[in-house]
Amino acid sequence: MRNIETLLMSEPEVDQRILLDFREAVNHVRHAAWVTQQWLDRKAQNRDSYEILSLLTAERVRITTNLTKDLALDLDAAEITFETPGLRALYGNSEILYFRLRKLFKPGME
Repeated sequence: MRNIETLLMSEPEVDQRILLDFREAVNHVRHAAWVTQQWLDRKAQNRDSYEILSLLTAERVRITTNLTKDLALDLDAAEITFETPGLRALYGNSEILYFRLRKLFKPGME
């Protein structure tokens, strides 16, 4: 992974978005490995390991937040079109997520 990052950083033609995506992916792998290690350590010590799951959830929220920002920029730059593969599924899942999040911020709304 480090070799790939070094290659990407030394390549003058690499779009910075590619490098940023790579770094984000590496950060996610590092975080997942750390959480896994914490889970195993707690389990070996007969401690509650399930509280570690909240760290995974927080990481998913962080990643999703960053991805939605990037996708919004891609939409503004017209890099996403109606023909972009997976767009319909993204729209449907975004709508589901929106309605579930809305319940958290506006209790009682269905």
